[in-house]
Amino acid sequence: MLLRAVRKTADVERGKPTARLGLVLKLLTGAGVVLFADISDSAEQELERQRTKLAKNASAPYV
Repeated sequence: MLLRAVRKTADVERGKPTARLGLVLKLLTGAGVVLFADISDSAEQELERQRTKLAKNASAPYV
């Protein structure tokens, strides 16, 4: 497992174009890097609209 993690780290370090974002985020977290994301007000409104829509669909009875 450690060898695989080292290889993946090397892929990211070399700038491999197929490096996965999830892996990069895990590597950064493991290195103690804290990331914050900020979204615009309009994006926040759309996110809330989608959450509401999802909650309504989740509570609907299945046919």
